[in-house]
Amino acid sequence: MKNKKALALKTIITLVISALCIVILVYVGYTLSKSFFDENAQEKALRNLDQIIDKIEGLEDGEVGRHIIVNPENWAIMVKENEIATCLFIDMSGPYVKDRFGACSVKGISKKVGFRLDTEIFCKYAIESCFNLENLPIEIFFKRTGDKVVLTTKDGIQGNEVLGNLLEYKKDKDSKTLQEFVTNYIDVAEEKGDRTLLEKELINVVGTYVSELDSSDLFDVSKEKFFWIFGIYKVEEGDMKMFFKKSSSNYKQERLISTNDFDFEHNGYTYRIGLTFWEGEYLGQAAGLDFTGP
Repeated sequence: MKNKKALALKTIITLVISALCIVILVYVGYTLSKSFFDENAQEKALRNLDQIIDKIEGLEDGEVGRHIIVNPENWAIMVKENEIATCLFIDMSGPYVKDRFGACSVKGISKKVGFRLDTEIFCKYAIESCFNLENLPIEIFFKRTGDKVVLTTKDGIQGNEVLGNLLEYKKDKDSKTLQEFVTNYIDVAEEKGDRTLLEKELINVVGTYVSELDSSDLFDVSKEKFFWIFGIYKVEEGDMKMFFKKSSSNYKQERLISTNDFDFEHNGYTYRIGLTFWEGEYLGQAAGLDFTGP
């Protein structure tokens, strides 16, 4: 009887030890594999960052470069002044993170470049100066203007082309270009004159041109979900808003497609023409506020 009890106890002890060994092996295996994949992700992120920097440093003024990122997923790229950093999105997106770029550069990888850097899109939660690598593969574009390089997407490139064409747009051969209307508006505004007619002309020119765009072809967004915001700003006074108009006040903004700016000198000051495109849910026409066509 004693032998049977001893044998049973020995069997139980053996099973417990075996179970503990299995748990330890699984834990060690998980830890090692996680460490391997984390390190592998960091290596891929570093390689991406080095390739991006090489392409940025090689840009000529006015040139556009590009880079395709296929991994690692759920990372982000952030920029600040002349620094670029990459990290796991979760490392800098928490609600209590005050210095997001600082958190990203500490927990991820950060390097300096020879240009001022900016982005034209936000990460989710409207995190600025941030490029989300959530849905891969993704193609990043780099636009150099002077000593500044902007990171953007294909939509951003398309949007900038639209703005460039819009600035030269005339409703008919005898009318002014949009840029001429803008400079006239600035002159009247600076002299505190009546801008009512000019505001209507600006809205009409912008609205007519944008309404003729094929948003499905350009941005893969249907007409029903596509809307724009146009503005004129005085740069020297903290981007003071001189004129601001939405194609409709009755859209629920869901996704920023592209942010497009054009800076120019006039009468010794710098002004900015801004045109942003959005994808959103149309909630119905707001009386007297929507652009309904020429």
